[in-house]
Amino acid sequence: MKRVWAHPTRWRYFINLTGQEFPLKTNKELVQILKAFRGANDISGTNDPQFHFRWKEFLPAPFNLTVIKGFVYIVASRGFVDYVIHSRVARDLLRWVQPSRNPDETFFSTLNHNPQLGVPGSFLDKELCTGKWVRTVCHFGVGDLYRLTHTPQLFANKFSYDFMPLAYDCLEEWYFEKVRAENQGVALPLNLSVYEHSLLVKRRYKGPVLMWD
Repeated sequence: MKRVWAHPTRWRYFINLTGQEFPLKTNKELVQILKAFRGANDISGTNDPQFHFRWKEFLPAPFNLTVIKGFVYIVASRGFVDYVIHSRVARDLLRWVQPSRNPDETFFSTLNHNPQLGVPGSFLDKELCTGKWVRTVCHFGVGDLYRLTHTPQLFANKFSYDFMPLAYDCLEEWYFEKVRAENQGVALPLNLSVYEHSLLVKRRYKGPVLMWD
């Protein structure tokens, strides 16, 4: 993240992936979607008690933060990255989460879901997940192709080489057909209203940073 911050390009969003995700949107589509976010971060989070065992013995967290569980992969605004790298709050939280279980799944989410901090683009409520969290991970197969090619999600995870590899091959062909069409000037349908009216955009923090040191 620090290397990206130092890059001379004035980028607006940072996307952190694990290397196992498949892109469901072309680069052109991603640019349009990120513009529709209007500075909001796409960083999941839940305060479900089933995850509290990961950090319970290390409480309290710095600055009396509510610890939030999320995912490693994030879509973060430039302002959020600035806060992560340069604020004392983020530095102290990073040191605090390191001995806990799966710290990379709590660090970014905790910063994004504690509205009293005023982190740029953060979520104004402490809970983004309104459904149910489960530990199982879906390994996609051919039966998932229709859903994957019609979902508003940006990336898909996960595929296995030893389980229905045809699913990955078909998705790859579908993706590059989209890229080929764009290169030929074909306007692909993209419903941006799904992103513009999403909860993370409606409830994004737009004010000044409230707690830096």
